[in-house]
Amino acid sequence: MTARVEALDLPPSAETALVEQLIPALYLERVAARSPRAETRHRLRALSRPLLEPLRQGDHPLQALAPALRAQVEQVAVDCADQFQRSSSCVEGRNGQLSLYHHGRTV
Repeated sequence: MTARVEALDLPPSAETALVEQLIPALYLERVAARSPRAETRHRLRALSRPLLEPLRQGDHPLQALAPALRAQVEQVAVDCADQFQRSSSCVEGRNGQLSLYHHGRTV
């Protein structure tokens, strides 16, 4: 993720906004869309909203970028947010199995 963000060669304020606001907000939106429970979706979207709202203001550093560069920044943010994945139940099950195995070996 760091390499993709640095490759954009953004001003420091825009780069910080991308890493600390836009990518986390998009990730929360992705997780909310996959959530089976409505209350979880609403809670996650409520968390992402305060991150996204300042980015849409006209005086925000990301809005000062050229439209083509801003579109590229948004695409990189979407790609970076999609890279983060939550653990699957298979991984969690395997970790639990290993935990039980090691617990039995230490007693």
